[in-house]
Amino acid sequence: MTHDQHEGMTLADRLVITNKGTIEQIGTPEEIYDRPASVYVAGFIGSPAMNFLPGRIAPDQNRVTLDDGQSLDLSGATLWFGWPFAVQSGPATP
Repeated sequence: MTHDQHEGMTLADRLVITNKGTIEQIGTPEEIYDRPASVYVAGFIGSPAMNFLPGRIAPDQNRVTLDDGQSLDLSGATLWFGWPFAVQSGPATP
């Protein structure tokens, strides 16, 4: 057991991410990093820290409209429908 996400991601074969005593996700470090099950898991595992922007995916699924009215093009993006959705702002990682 650790509260250090970097240590857990580096040393563990499988992780259990909990939030206030409730299991949020169980998986390998790669599964959790690539497909977080919730915004909580994404924020906990993400490094550097993430900024989440609330928004809605347009019916054509090619755009997201942020709550402040700005719109982002999603053409070519990979989306996992049925998973929580949030937009990460900041520098892109390769």
